[in-house]
Amino acid sequence: MHSVELVSGSLAVTIIDHGARIASVHTPDRNGNSGEVTLGFDDEQGWLEDGDFLGATIGRIANRVDGARFTVDGREYRITPNEGEHALHGGPQGFDKQTFALSAVETSEDGAQSLTATRRNPDGEMGFPGNLDVTVTYTVVASALTIEMSAVTDAPTPVSLTNHTYWNLAGRPCSIEEHVFRVDADSVLPVRADLIPTGGIDRVEGTPFDLREPVRIGEQLHTRSAQTGITRGIDHDYLLRDRTDRRSTPVARVVEPVSGRTMTMCTDQDSLQVYTGNFLDGSKPLRDGVTARQGGAFCLEPQAHPNAVNGGADDAARGILRPGNTYRWWTRIEFGVEG
Repeated sequence: MHSVELVSGSLAVTIIDHGARIASVHTPDRNGNSGEVTLGFDDEQGWLEDGDFLGATIGRIANRVDGARFTVDGREYRITPNEGEHALHGGPQGFDKQTFALSAVETSEDGAQSLTATRRNPDGEMGFPGNLDVTVTYTVVASALTIEMSAVTDAPTPVSLTNHTYWNLAGRPCSIEEHVFRVDADSVLPVRADLIPTGGIDRVEGTPFDLREPVRIGEQLHTRSAQTGITRGIDHDYLLRDRTDRRSTPVARVVEPVSGRTMTMCTDQDSLQVYTGNFLDGSKPLRDGVTARQGGAFCLEPQAHPNAVNGGADDAARGILRPGNTYRWWTRIEFGVEG
């Protein structure tokens, strides 16, 4: 397993070839003490056996596909299921289980460091049509991490990628309940008992999902509802507000008040899956022998709407990529401190 570290200023990010994953992020607290803010493993075996998608590039379809099937141009395709009868994050051998080729690190005049991870995902892998060439570029400059993904295909195929890093800005093993969240979204997609979207849209006002103003996430997690009962917390797709300049308008911000660490996210995607680590069970030792239990980390996953391949009205809404076109995904995470 090959790993590469990108360093710029006080920010250090480690990428591994297995799943083109973010394996580690170190960033300072308000006192200048650098700390690890992601979940990860000490050894290769941990990464190889990981079933929680820690830090992974996710594809070909992020989130869940109802019945592990979809149609393109009138032909039905079946994905290998890995969550009951459904497919989660591309199936049991999705991008998170594949080895990507990592480029050499490039350093620019402004001190930015970047690398590119590439892989050809062959026709028929997990049941998906077409050879899909995927490129993931990680760039670190000053206090920001930018992730850019692109894909091209030789046959029509659905594509919806994301990154699945687990964050805890405290820099130590603890609950995320004291983290303060803000997400610029007025609505979420409710889910069925099997976590597939119902097809409806729920307003967040007056619900545990209301993150429009900064709020301690523990307050929301302890406010029960039928939906949080299904998902054991928050594991829902937030419909991001329209924004003119997606590359400069933040859609989410998280603050950890004890360390003072902050992270602010911009993305070109329409949705943000907010996951509060509800299914972490502490059964596997992570980095330094610690374990992560329920609520021990969170994920912010920019993506297309879940199960859109089975509900959209056209190629764009369904995430169908055709030969000659390029799929693109862009997200920037700015780290900082306050207080």
